[in-house]
Amino acid sequence: MSLSSNQELRKKLEGYMQTGCDERIYLDQNGATRYGINPLLYEDRINRGSCTCGSFSKENEAEMYRLLSRNLEDKDNYEALLNEQTAKLKELLNYPGEDKFEIFYGASGTDLVYFPIIFASILYPNRPILNILSCPEELGSGTLYAVRGEYYANYNQFEEAVPRGQKVWPGFNIKVLHLDARDIDGNIINHEAYINEQISRHSNYSIIGSLVYGSKSGIQDNLEMIDSFDRKDIMWNVDLCQFRHDLKTIHSILDKQGSVMITGSKFYQAPPFCGALLVNKDMMKSLENGDFSVVSTFKDLMSAYDFPESLRAKTGLPYRQNIGLHLRWACFLNERSAFQEIPENEVNDVIDRWSETVRTELESHEEFDLMPDQFRTNKTIISFRIRKNGEYLNNDELSKLFKSIVSGSYANKYPFDKVFMGQPVVYGDRAFLRLAIGSMNIRKFHQMDEQSFNDDKSLIQIIRDKIKSFEKA
Repeated sequence: MSLSSNQELRKKLEGYMQTGCDERIYLDQNGATRYGINPLLYEDRINRGSCTCGSFSKENEAEMYRLLSRNLEDKDNYEALLNEQTAKLKELLNYPGEDKFEIFYGASGTDLVYFPIIFASILYPNRPILNILSCPEELGSGTLYAVRGEYYANYNQFEEAVPRGQKVWPGFNIKVLHLDARDIDGNIINHEAYINEQISRHSNYSIIGSLVYGSKSGIQDNLEMIDSFDRKDIMWNVDLCQFRHDLKTIHSILDKQGSVMITGSKFYQAPPFCGALLVNKDMMKSLENGDFSVVSTFKDLMSAYDFPESLRAKTGLPYRQNIGLHLRWACFLNERSAFQEIPENEVNDVIDRWSETVRTELESHEEFDLMPDQFRTNKTIISFRIRKNGEYLNNDELSKLFKSIVSGSYANKYPFDKVFMGQPVVYGDRAFLRLAIGSMNIRKFHQMDEQSFNDDKSLIQIIRDKIKSFEKA
């Protein structure tokens, strides 16, 4: 390949990695997304923020150039890639010999939140909707708009301005119940009794149970509660967007007639963002016979390509291509294949060692307090509060500290130049930070002769140094 061809593909890649979602992935004047990094500039950076934002790797970059050489702007080539990825996702996420679900695509995990609302409107067009949202403070901020059927961002996946905060369809009658993840002391709250009570009180509503199995800090709702309800018309939509769980979890939800939200840009560390909703075949049959008139009102947000092939003609949506989205899904497929080569017991051993090392290191310094109920969350995410002079930093202060950490340069002291970590998470008037590892990190740790996790210890020291020079408000 000639130098000019390389430069041309690089320019295309840079463009597609900044498009196909919303303003969260646009680059600012410093050449970074709102998360503080450019996913394409991955070398010399240690990433412990797989709960917030993924990045590139050499393998993924090579795969992107291969795909871009296929001229994906051509409709036939684009549809061929879409079909290939859908088949591959089904192969990876079904058990051998099974075909349990169909796939709906979303520009991000937040975009997937619209689908249950659409499904409720298709199946029960004359009912008001009750959307029960678990862990709202540990989900993306746009989710709070999307669950109400509102535009959650200022731009759509086609780089067009949309009216953030306005209803996508004026006819939506949606009531939302927010179930806080944690109490004032940071303990995880059990909401099962309250959910039961609210479902009983809203017998004339279409019910959407928006549960979370792996929030920003790894909180997992008890999915067994789904079996305790007699109503068969409840749509259980489970946010598995962190995607830190095995096939058993996915199929358990599908078997309960629930839908499953996943992304490739958290645990599997693809660049942000790429979402997919897995919908079981029974729900698909019901949808195929429903009233699709509401779907065309999402023309500013969705493409017919976001729907399974069997439903596309019914949507009334334009056939608009989102190449960036499917390049990001290709990163996931590439990374998942590499990760699966490591035996599960060896993966778990690496995670246990990393978690123990980082928790022990944090607990040895007075600046850090681990969040309560760590044992009830995923071991690949460690959440902690920060204090200076005996006082905890609030969310504004943590956000300022976070930006200082991820924008810093450390090559003069450490064997890396940049670092990344999980953004602050708010609960009540308090907040915490996170260190999280994903599949790329685990693969690298697995390749190391000695798993001393020195980079993580260095990152913790960098945070301590930043705290020392930090001025509280």
